[in-house]
Amino acid sequence: MHQFIVLKARVDNMEAAENSIFDLTESLGSCFLQEDVYFNVPTGNLKLRIMHPNRCGQLIFNSLSKQSGHKLSESQVTEVEDVYSIRATLGAALGERGAITKKRRVFVMDDVRIYLDDVDQIGQFIDIAVNLSSSDPEQCYKRATSIRTRLNIREDSIVPTAYLDLLMENLSFSEDDDTMRKSTDAKSSSEADSDSSDLKES
Repeated sequence: MHQFIVLKARVDNMEAAENSIFDLTESLGSCFLQEDVYFNVPTGNLKLRIMHPNRCGQLIFNSLSKQSGHKLSESQVTEVEDVYSIRATLGAALGERGAITKKRRVFVMDDVRIYLDDVDQIGQFIDIAVNLSSSDPEQCYKRATSIRTRLNIREDSIVPTAYLDLLMENLSFSEDDDTMRKSTDAKSSSEADSDSSDLKES
C-alpha cells in the first residue's frame, strides 16, 4: 500500500491557481481526460480510472482518514489494459456506485504531486499528495502545510470527501430543490384557484 498526505480544496480562480502552481513547480504539467467509476465496497473507495480515449487505465483502492484538513491516504493501484472488460466484471459482481469525469492537469515536484481538476457537474479543485515513503510523517505534514500556504489555500475551501460524494450531494440538493419548487408551484396554483373561486362567488 502506498501512503500519502493529501489535501483537496475548491478553486475559485483557475487562472490564479495555475499561476501559483507554475511558480511553485516550474512546470506546465501534463493534461489528461479521466473517468473514475466507483464500485460498491464495504470500506474505502474502489474505482476504475479510465484514461480516455484509450482502453487502458488503473484499478485503485484507497482508504482515507476522516479528519478534516490534511489526511492520510493509503492506496493500492493496479494497471489495467482493458478497462471496459474489468468495468463489466466488477459492475456485475459489486455494482456501480456512480462515475465522475474530469479534466486533470498533473504537476510533479520531487515527492509531491499536485492535481488541478475540472470536474463535470461539481467544479474546479486542487489536490495535493505528498508521498510518505520519502521521509518521516512529520516532515511530510510540514511539507504539505508549506505547499498549502504557497498556493494560498484557505481553510473554508478544503473538501473532506471524494468527488463522487460531492456529485451525489449536488444531485440530492437538486432533487430537493425540484421537490420544493414543485410544492411551491402547486401551492401557488391552489391559492390562485381559490382566489378565482372567491371572485366568482362574490
